[in-house]
Amino acid sequence: EIITFVSDNIWLPKNFIKRTLEFYSNHEHSKSLLAYPEISYSLKSQYINSKKLLIDNEKTLTIFEQNITKSFSSNFEEKLSLHSSKPVDLIKNFLNFGSTKVSFEKQPRDKKSPEKGIFWELTCASVPWSVLEDLNGVEEEYDFGNDCHETNIRLRAEYLGYDVWLDGETVVEHLNHNFQYQQVGDLWNKQPKNSIQEIVVIKEMSKITREERVVQSRFNEFDLRKWRKYDCPVQM
Repeated sequence: EIITFVSDNIWLPKNFIKRTLEFYSNHEHSKSLLAYPEISYSLKSQYINSKKLLIDNEKTLTIFEQNITKSFSSNFEEKLSLHSSKPVDLIKNFLNFGSTKVSFEKQPRDKKSPEKGIFWELTCASVPWSVLEDLNGVEEEYDFGNDCHETNIRLRAEYLGYDVWLDGETVVEHLNHNFQYQQVGDLWNKQPKNSIQEIVVIKEMSKITREERVVQSRFNEFDLRKWRKYDCPVQM
């Protein structure tokens, strides 16, 4: 019933599953998206194989030279600037006091600029399965490697009445993937000028609010609501 997205080399704390299940055990969160604060770390050169960084290297299973068996804070040299850790105010409290001083907190929505102000990133996030059914999955035609999915999913979900929460007690560790070995323009070293996120969000959400298109993903040749009827695993 719950889907968790994990990407970009994330280390999950021991309480991650417990806290996520605790949140969704409350029936009032049946239409809620859940975010987790993330603290970013840099890496020591001996842990990385620079020849495996290209996203189009089909033989790449891991970019690491050795298995990572401890948290990033135990393995890597130094934290990145707070600019790379999000949300900054919560991470500052976490670094200074060992806690964010925030439990489950609902994030306010800016009705005038809904694409701004809310932290919910697919680096690590959770949703009820129902949101994927209601949206009929992601809009893969916009999958250009530029992080548009998290905003696209969130805005369409909010349009259907979902809200967004933050679990301040579950801080995940994020290994920054804008590595110094990469060239500007690489899919994993994106620059704002290469992103179509703003175009997609503004253009498509405007069409939805004007009822010029449906809120569901338009080009997916399946219906996720019907998949629940089949006695087989669902892969996405």
